[in-house]
Amino acid sequence: MLLPIGQIVQLEKSQRQAEVKALLGGGGEGEVYLVRAGREDLALKWYFENQATPNRRTRLEFLVEKGAPTSDFLWMQEIATSPSTPGFGYVMPLRGRQFQGFNRLLSGDMDPTFRSLAMAGYHLASSFYALHTEGLSYHDISHNNIFLDPFTGKIQVCDNDNVGIDGDSDVDILGTPKYMAPEIVRGEALPTTQTDLHSLAVLLFMMLVMSHPFDGMKEAGIRCMDPPAMKKVYGMEPVFVFHPTDRSNRPHPQYHQNALEYWPLYPAFLWDLFTRAFTDGLVDPKNGRVREYEWRKAMLRLRDSIVSCPRCRKENFYCSEAVKQHAGALGKCWGCGEVVPCPPRLRIGGNVVMLGPDTQIVPHHFKQDFGLDTPVAEVVKGMRSLSLKNCGNDTWEVIRADSQSTRVASGEAVRLNGPCKIKFGAVEGEIRV
Repeated sequence: MLLPIGQIVQLEKSQRQAEVKALLGGGGEGEVYLVRAGREDLALKWYFENQATPNRRTRLEFLVEKGAPTSDFLWMQEIATSPSTPGFGYVMPLRGRQFQGFNRLLSGDMDPTFRSLAMAGYHLASSFYALHTEGLSYHDISHNNIFLDPFTGKIQVCDNDNVGIDGDSDVDILGTPKYMAPEIVRGEALPTTQTDLHSLAVLLFMMLVMSHPFDGMKEAGIRCMDPPAMKKVYGMEPVFVFHPTDRSNRPHPQYHQNALEYWPLYPAFLWDLFTRAFTDGLVDPKNGRVREYEWRKAMLRLRDSIVSCPRCRKENFYCSEAVKQHAGALGKCWGCGEVVPCPPRLRIGGNVVMLGPDTQIVPHHFKQDFGLDTPVAEVVKGMRSLSLKNCGNDTWEVIRADSQSTRVASGEAVRLNGPCKIKFGAVEGEIRV
């Protein structure tokens, strides 16, 4: 241990003292401890002496002063020093107990719902957006830096001392090869917000498909995944496993079963985004990569597409193409094989929201502004049917198929027993059943 239990460290910004209580873990850069400053418990990362460089301290001072882009980041709060131990470290908030490591998801030790995964993807893309808006980029992002709450989909991002100024050429960390943009792996570029977009796409693919987008037949044929082999697979010759025309790197049926099982479950709009990210995004990194805004919209659309099988309760996804092919049904449930009927759904502009029990309609559905906190409407389950309750302040106008019109005031509900149009103030939606 670099710091013995009971050692006191000095927090520079607040001039407080913190006592080392326990060793939480360690890695290639240093060790992480539980410390107590007054009545507050914090995490302390203390660097190995060879990692505690003047350049790292300068970057830490900048990031401490900059502050966290959002509360999703376990950000550096203060630099810590000790007269009895060489080097320095920093304190950050402790990770919430409900947050579990991304690696548990990949190993199968965590089993979140698709709804939680969609929200985790949304929060991850939002975190990247917030970071980039501050003129910062993540120089070493991987699944080891991401923790998620399997019940809500909220995330926390750690190891933020590897964040740097976008475009900074003084970089001492390039990243983890599987998550680095191919141009970095090839030695042609340094980490930037543009290369972060590739890392984000890889993380989202792994979150949803439980496999790497370049791990296919080519990777399976390599006996020793040494640095030259990794450079070949992830830098020199990356091929998307579901490339629309190049079938040379399809998932291996023995080693990449997750990719083969999960990919077909998702709707076509998600296939299109991943395909663009790992085809156009490789050929034209500047213009071909999927932006954070697009991923945020896609993750919320994915959440809105979820339909529970009435027999086994497995989550399936609405896809308009599938509904056309199956005469108004979603097709067979991936869990039990029964045909899943299409539930009532609300179409607002180009967006379709499945209306199941407890579904909420929020401002984002009207404005595409990512406003998720205050519901405008919610689905309530009655004895025989579902109803859509007005949770806002505006009175709705409901127009039935026979052109009869009724008004639904705040707190009232309209039964979802037939097609109709609803005027939510200035925005019109269409209920289909």
